[in-house]
Amino acid sequence: MKIRSGFVSNSSSSSFVILGLKVDDDTFKKMGGYEFFEKEFDYVDHIEGQDYTVVGARLGRWSSGEGEVNELSIAELDNERIEVEKAIAKVFPGKEITASLIFGESYG
Repeated sequence: MKIRSGFVSNSSSSSFVILGLKVDDDTFKKMGGYEFFEKEFDYVDHIEGQDYTVVGARLGRWSSGEGEVNELSIAELDNERIEVEKAIAKVFPGKEITASLIFGESYG
């Protein structure tokens, strides 16, 4: 499932919370881009104006006054972390990479 692949078409902002990692543009392209990463991760999005793409699981997103509120227990968050880290290990075998909480705001 792809959450968003471009920029917001108006001047609104969008805030996000992702459990995953940042993949630099060169690595992202060499590994096959969206087509490759969308097979393993629920969320794949190049952040406008940055030199990386965020991949992982979306925990929350808010856009221009329209809110989405998610609630996760610590146990549920840990289960989500385990699943994301399994996907990371599959995509980057032999590398010890852990998932991080990635949050921010993008403008369209």
